[in-house]
Amino acid sequence: MTGELVYGGRVTDDFDRKCLATSLRNFYHAGIFEPNFSFTSDGVYRLPSDDELSLPGVRKLIEELPADDFPEIFGMHANAQKSFQIMGCLSLVDQMKTLQPRISSGTLSAGQSDESVVLGMVTDMLFRIPEVVELQTTTSTGDRQARKNSSPKDGPVFPSTMTALAKFVNDWKSQSQQQHFSKKSTGNMESVAKISQSALVTCLRQEIDRFNRLLFVIRSTLKATQLAIQGIQVMSDELEEAFNALIQQKVPKLWKAVAYESCANVSVWVSDLCLRVEFMSTWSELVLNGAMSVYNSTNTEIQSSSINPRSFWLPAFFFPQGFVTSVLQHHARESKVSIDSLSLTFYVTENPGTVGDVKAQVLEVNGRIETGVLIFGLFIDGASWNAANKALEDLPPGVRFSQLPELHLVPVQESRDSVRSPVDKSSRCSPLYSCPLYRTPLRTGSMSSTGHSTNFVMTIDIPIEGYTPDYWISRGTALLCQTN
Repeated sequence: MTGELVYGGRVTDDFDRKCLATSLRNFYHAGIFEPNFSFTSDGVYRLPSDDELSLPGVRKLIEELPADDFPEIFGMHANAQKSFQIMGCLSLVDQMKTLQPRISSGTLSAGQSDESVVLGMVTDMLFRIPEVVELQTTTSTGDRQARKNSSPKDGPVFPSTMTALAKFVNDWKSQSQQQHFSKKSTGNMESVAKISQSALVTCLRQEIDRFNRLLFVIRSTLKATQLAIQGIQVMSDELEEAFNALIQQKVPKLWKAVAYESCANVSVWVSDLCLRVEFMSTWSELVLNGAMSVYNSTNTEIQSSSINPRSFWLPAFFFPQGFVTSVLQHHARESKVSIDSLSLTFYVTENPGTVGDVKAQVLEVNGRIETGVLIFGLFIDGASWNAANKALEDLPPGVRFSQLPELHLVPVQESRDSVRSPVDKSSRCSPLYSCPLYRTPLRTGSMSSTGHSTNFVMTIDIPIEGYTPDYWISRGTALLCQTN
């Protein structure tokens, strides 16, 4: 009642209200009336005894409390104190960097000037960062010739990019009535259209457009900075900001304006970007090869697993919320049910969720599933996964993040008469903790139209054993798409 009436009107976020109610339950319960009750195991945070109920006694008890509150009083893990100190230290170092005077040479890389250091970084980034996501398929003459040879005789050359595939299907639809494409030369266009217009492929095409825009801004900024350092171009305010950001190992504001949310420094950010582009490029190649195979085949049956990755790297998406919606929409179309009647059920698998060889993980043939999707690359903040007990457990001292194994997302219809998919339900023996999934460890963002933060993706039900959900809420346990 205190949380809902006194504070509820001021706390608008659902997860903040849940955290507030959980914190109040740690202090509002019948156990506080027991003799020698203490809020912490060391007995420091306790209620006054009968001998201390006087005003001097209460004052003395308050003065004996430590200046810095222990994490245990809030139900948090001891690692929270270390994380808080690290964040404070990093904030102090960042402020000190802004006050540090700019010295032209003799401070970095064995006497190199700032201009030389940034020029080297720019050259390296231009070499590593591709121009577009589907660069290899669009520039390969041999690939274009192979696609032309695989197309029906006298028919159009099969497209080599996702955008071209969508245009290819739209042209066929608009011109088929005029018979510009004869049935003899169009191949199995009905099945190609189904592939191009599927929910997951549409999500991929939108992601590629976002990445291409980001890559264009990055390479344009790098080339302009390179010319400005060489004195060929004027150093504008935006280029100067980018120059200073690269010196401090930060991501320039020009890039952040069109990029996904991230807390990494620029070197890690660029490496992560290249992996994301590789994932999208490999998925695109898989879709195009599958569509071309269907185009040249008389079989109208389309296997979804043949054009999609075995497992999806969820953190690679610009907009992971859109991918989750696409999974539901894809299942709704296949099952011919309303998407509003679907929800996701989650199963933690035994496969590791680490990000290794992205291309191999996408093209892996073994372990493919028929219902739902597999996702990998998620991290647990404030807990770890016990594979033996199939439940969450506390982290060892000094460790904040751990890897979550591969996750199976199964769309189910919310109906009393519905029959759930035939998947392993052994992990459903334990109670569940509705764990929020965030894009970055900051967990902050602007309010979206859904009423949630833009940093929030969804809640994932994870089995717990030996603890109540309030225990993990007090711990601040959450899933992350990326760590610091």
